[in-house]
Amino acid sequence: MTPKIRIICAFATYIGIIPISSIILSLVEPGLTFLRAFEFCVETSTFSVTGAVFPLTPLGKTVTIVLRFATLGTLSVIGYSALQHSLFQRVDRIAKEQIKNIRKKPINLFLSYRRSDTSGYSGRIYDRLSSFFGSEHVFMDLDKIVGGENFQTTINKYLDSCDAIVVIIGKNWIGNLNNEVRIQKKNDFVRYEIAKAIEKRISIFPVLVNSAQLPPVENIPPEISSLLNLQAIELTDSRWNYDVQKLIDAIENVRKRLI
Repeated sequence: MTPKIRIICAFATYIGIIPISSIILSLVEPGLTFLRAFEFCVETSTFSVTGAVFPLTPLGKTVTIVLRFATLGTLSVIGYSALQHSLFQRVDRIAKEQIKNIRKKPINLFLSYRRSDTSGYSGRIYDRLSSFFGSEHVFMDLDKIVGGENFQTTINKYLDSCDAIVVIIGKNWIGNLNNEVRIQKKNDFVRYEIAKAIEKRISIFPVLVNSAQLPPVENIPPEISSLLNLQAIELTDSRWNYDVQKLIDAIENVRKRLI
C-alpha cells in the first residue's frame, strides 16, 4: 500500500468515527467491546501512516503522538457516552423489573399522618410510594375515603388489610391545639391508627419530615410508646429522592419477608 493510500485510509477512519459511534451507542454494551477493537485498528493505521510518511524522524514521532492522543481522546468521549447510556438503561431496566416483581406480590401500605402537621409532605410521599408499589396498594384518607363514608369504618377496613404502616411525623405531630395535646385523647385518629397497628403486629415505619424529631416519651400514651423504640427514617428536602428511596428499600425488605 502506498503512503498516499495509507493517508486516505487513516483520514477516512477518523471521519467515520462519528457515524460509527452512533451505531455503537445503539448497541450499548456490545458496542463497548467493539470500541476497543476499533481503537486498536485506528492506532494501527495511525502508526502505519506516520511510519510511511515520516519514517524515523522527530516530526514523524510527534505526528504519531498527536494522532494517538487525538484518537484516544475521541474514543474516550465516545466510550464515556456509551457507558453512561448503558448505565441509565440498566438502572431503568432494573427499576422496571423490580416494580414488575412487586406488583406480582404486592404489599398494602397505610399512611398515618396529621393533616395540620404534614399534609404537603404526606402527599409527596404518597405519590412516590404509589408509583413504586401501586396506588391501589397505598391508603391515604384524602385519596381513598369518599363523601358519605364512615371515616372510622373505612380506616378499620384498610388497617385490617394492610401489611405496613408509614407514620409521618412533623413538628406538630402530637397535635398541640388550644393547650391540649391531641395524641393524648383516646378519640385521636393518629393514636388509634398506631395503636391498632401495634396490636395487630403490623410493621411500622416512623418517618420524620420538616426537620422534626421524635417526641419525648412523656408526651406519648403508653399504648403507642413502643413507636419511639423504632428506627425513624428522616426525609430531608435537600436529598429527598435519596431519603425516600431508603424508605422504599425498608418497605421492600418487609414485602420480601411476607412472600
